[in-house]
Amino acid sequence: MGTITIDHLLLIASFLGARVTYSDLHAIHPKLEAYTRFPAIHLDKSLECRPRQHRCVLAEEIGHVCYPPRPGHVAYHVAGSWNSLDYEARDGLAVIVAQDERKALKWATGLLIPNSAFWRFAGKGPQSMEDWLEEFDVERWFLEAKIGLIRVSQPPRQRLQWRNLIKRSM
Repeated sequence: MGTITIDHLLLIASFLGARVTYSDLHAIHPKLEAYTRFPAIHLDKSLECRPRQHRCVLAEEIGHVCYPPRPGHVAYHVAGSWNSLDYEARDGLAVIVAQDERKALKWATGLLIPNSAFWRFAGKGPQSMEDWLEEFDVERWFLEAKIGLIRVSQPPRQRLQWRNLIKRSM
């Protein structure tokens, strides 16, 4: 399977009935890159100048189209709480938001970093973080999410170790 490009992602979004719009979301909050309110995926216009981040964010937002957030999720983000999202949280809305984010990220990381390609590259032995990012053309946060999702799916004493994947840099 070849690399999924931004054009492929836009085609997938269109096929799912979503339209992608670009505007100055940083005017709302400097760290806001995107949000989805189906049928629209809203992306910050600065992503068009950052193709790697663009791919990762767009893939995650398409994940939200595939796995729509439950009530309260968008309001939670708009209130600024998204900036400190805690995937280990135990209060009601925070748990729902973390679960919704995890579903979207699982879909997105599975698309841009398929398990078969991940394990094939991992089989080469520890690589530098830069090699991993280059191999899959993703941002660090996205690769870390993929590794985290793989780790939580494994039995506790048999979990993938970072040192078996990532070489320490000097």
